[in-house]
Amino acid sequence: MSKRTFKKHQARKAHAKKLLDEGKTAEAIRAYQELLTQNPPHADQLYYQLGKALFTDEQWQAAAETYQQALNKNPKMAVAAIGFGDAAVKLKVYPEAEKAYIHALEIDASLAPQTAYSLKYFADSLSADKQYEMAYKIYENALGLNADIQEAVIQAFQALYTLLKQENKIDLAQKIRNRVEEIQPGILDAENHIAEVEDEYAEEETRAEKLLEEGQTAEAIHIYQELLEKNPPHAAELYCQLGEALLSDEQWKQATDAYLQALNINPKMAVASIGFGDAAVKLKAYPEAEKAYVHALEADASFAPQIAYSLKHFADSLLADKQYEIAYKTYENALGLNAEIQEEIIQAFQVLYNVLKQENKTDLSQRIRKKLEEIQLDAPDIKNNVKEPEGRHTENEVQAKKLLDEGKTTEAIHAYQELLAQNPSHADQLYYQLGEALFLDEQWKASADAYSQALNINPNMATASIGFGDAAVELKVYPEAEKAYLHALEADATLTPQIAYSFKCFADNLLDDKQYELAYKAYERALNLDNEMQEEITHELQGLYETLIQDNQIYLAQRVSGKIEKIHQGIFNIENEIAEPEKTDEDNEINADEVDENELLLLQLHQTQEELESLFLKNNTLEEQLKQVRTERDEQAAQLKQVRTERDEQAAQLKQVRTERDEQAAQLKQVRTERDEQAAQLKQVRTERDEQAAQLKQVRTERDEQAAQLKQVRTERDEQAAQLKQVRTERDEQAAQLKQVRTERDEQAAQLKQVRTERDEQAAQLKQVRTERDKQASLATEQQKN
Repeated sequence: MSKRTFKKHQARKAHAKKLLDEGKTAEAIRAYQELLTQNPPHADQLYYQLGKALFTDEQWQAAAETYQQALNKNPKMAVAAIGFGDAAVKLKVYPEAEKAYIHALEIDASLAPQTAYSLKYFADSLSADKQYEMAYKIYENALGLNADIQEAVIQAFQALYTLLKQENKIDLAQKIRNRVEEIQPGILDAENHIAEVEDEYAEEETRAEKLLEEGQTAEAIHIYQELLEKNPPHAAELYCQLGEALLSDEQWKQATDAYLQALNINPKMAVASIGFGDAAVKLKAYPEAEKAYVHALEADASFAPQIAYSLKHFADSLLADKQYEIAYKTYENALGLNAEIQEEIIQAFQVLYNVLKQENKTDLSQRIRKKLEEIQLDAPDIKNNVKEPEGRHTENEVQAKKLLDEGKTTEAIHAYQELLAQNPSHADQLYYQLGEALFLDEQWKASADAYSQALNINPNMATASIGFGDAAVELKVYPEAEKAYLHALEADATLTPQIAYSFKCFADNLLDDKQYELAYKAYERALNLDNEMQEEITHELQGLYETLIQDNQIYLAQRVSGKIEKIHQGIFNIENEIAEPEKTDEDNEINADEVDENELLLLQLHQTQEELESLFLKNNTLEEQLKQVRTERDEQAAQLKQVRTERDEQAAQLKQVRTERDEQAAQLKQVRTERDEQAAQLKQVRTERDEQAAQLKQVRTERDEQAAQLKQVRTERDEQAAQLKQVRTERDEQAAQLKQVRTERDEQAAQLKQVRTERDEQAAQLKQVRTERDKQASLATEQQKN
C-alpha cells in the first residue's frame, strides 16, 4: 500500500469512527463495510468497529458474526470477545456469551472492570428470563471482578430477592439475603422500612408542595420542619424542599442551613448545591456560592442549564457590587453552560461595557468588546452605536413619556420595556423612566429593580437614586432608602429641594410606623435641606409632639418642642427684621406740646382703667365660657386625632397588605413560571419514558416472538433428532444384515471359486485325456492304415 493510499485509508477510517461517535450508525456501518472490501491492514480492528456499529444499531446477529470475524483475524482480541458476548446475550445464546467473557478475561485480565459490567447486564438478562440461579452466580462473578459496581449489584440482588420471595423460591432468596447482609448489613430491612415510611409522609409532603406553589411559604416551612423532626429516611430531599421554601420566603441564612443539611446527608445532591449557591449569592457570600455551583456541576452535569441561570444572577450581583472581573468570568461560564441565555448575557455584557467605559477600565472593557464580537453581535461599532439609538428611539421614547404623563402606566411600562429590549446606549435614562412608570403603577419592587439597573449603568444618576429611595420607603426598607437619598445628595446637590421633599415623605412613613426617633431625624434633615418647608414640617412636628406626649415619651417630646420653638423664634426674628426698617425719624422728634398731651393721656388712662375694670368682670364670665369651649374643642380634637390615627393605621395596614400582596403575587408568578418549566421538563421526561416503554414493549414482543420461534425450532429439532435416531437404528440393522449377506456371499464366492478351480482342473484333465485319446486314436488309425 502506497503512502498516499495509506493516508486515504486512514482518513476514511477516521471518518467512519466520527460517524459512529456522532451516533450515525447506518452511515458508519456502510463506511466500515466499504473499507473492508479493500483488504486493508488491521482488518481485525475494522471488524471490531463494524461490530460496535451493528450492535449500536441493534443488529445483534450481524454484530455477533462481525465480532467473530474480528476474532478469526485476531484470536487474542479481548474487546472483540466481550463484544461477541454482549451480542450473544442479546440473542439469548447464554452459553456462548459466558464462554466469550471467560475467553476475554483469559486474553487480557486488565479488562476485568469492563467485563464486570458486561457480566452484570448478562445477569440482568438471565434474571429477566427467570434463570435465577445462573443470574445469581453471574452477579457474584461481576462483583468479584469490579468492586465499583457493588451498589448496582446490591440493587440487582434486592430486585432478585423480591422476585424470588414473590415466586416462593425461599432457599435462593435466603441465600441472596445472606449475601446482601454480608456486603451491607441491614440494607434490606432498611429498604422495607423506607418504603413504609415514605407512604406515611407522602400526603404531608404533597400538601407542603401545594402550599409552596400557592406562595404560602410560612405554612410550607412549618410542615417541612415537622416532617424533619420525625427523622425520615429521605431527609435529604425534605431539607432541600425546606431550603426552597425558605429561599422563597427570603430567609437567606436559614435557607443555606437547610441546603447544607441536605448536602451533609447526600453530598452529590446537585439541586441542594444549586439552592445553597443561590442563597449564598443573596447573602453576598460569593466564594461559597461559586464553590456550590461548581460542586453541583460535578455532581450532575445534566443540571448545566439550570446552573447557567443561577450563574447569570450571581454575575448580576457581582456587577452591582462592582466586582467586574469576576462578574465577567461568571457571565462567560454561564454562557458556556447554556447557549439559550445568550441574549441575556449579551445585554449584561453591554451594561458592563458601559459601566467600565465610564469608570475608565479600558483593559476589561476591551475584552468584553472582543467577546461581543466573537458572539457575532455588532460590537465592532459599539462607539458609533452608542449615539445611534438616540435618533432611532426618540419617537418611541416621546410616545412612552406621553403615555406616562397621561397616567397610562401599563402601556408606558410596556413601551419602555420594548425600548430596553433593543439594547440602547442610554439605557440608564430608560431604566429610570421605567422605574417612574412602575412606581406610579404601585409596583414598588419592580420599580426599585428598574432604578437599581439605572444606577448599575450610571452610579451617579441622582434622580434614579431618589427614585430608588422612594420605592424603598414604600417597601419599608428604610435603611436602604436613607442611603439612597444621601447618595443622591452627594451625586447632585442641585436636587436638594426634591431630596428634602423625599425626606419629608420618608419621615411621614416612619411616623406611621411609630418609628418616632427616626421620623424626627428625617424631618430635621428635610428642614435643613429646604427652609421653605418650615410651615409644613412645623405642622408635622406639632402632631409628632402631641403623639409623643400621649405615648409618654417625654425626652423626645421635649426635643421636638425645642425644635418647634426654635422655628417660631426664627420666624419672630425675621418679622422683627422686616418691621425694624419701617421706623421713621418721627420716633425721635420732641414735640413741644408733649407735656400737655401726657396730662390728657393720663386722664384718658384713668377713664380707660375704669372701663377695663368693668370689662374685666365681663371677661371673667367670657373666659369661663371660653374655657368650656376650649375643653370641648380639645375633646373633639382628641377624638378627631384618634379617628385620624385609626385611619392612618388602617391606611398603613392597607398599604402593607398591598405590598405583601404584590410581593406574594411576584413570588407566585415566579413559582408558577418555575412550575411550568418543571412541568414541561416532566412532560418531556414522561414522553421519553413512554417512548422507551414503547420500545421496550416492542423489544419484549420481538423477544417473545423469537422465543416462540426458538421453541418451535427446538421442537422440530427434537422431532427430527428422534426421526434421525430411528433412521440410524434401521440403518444399523440393515448394515448388520448387509454385512451378513456379504459374508455369506463371500463364502459362496469362495466355494464357487473352489468349484470353478476344480472344474477347471477337471476340464484340463479332460482336455488332457481327450488329447491323449486323440493321439491314441490317431495312432490307431495309422496302425490300421499300415
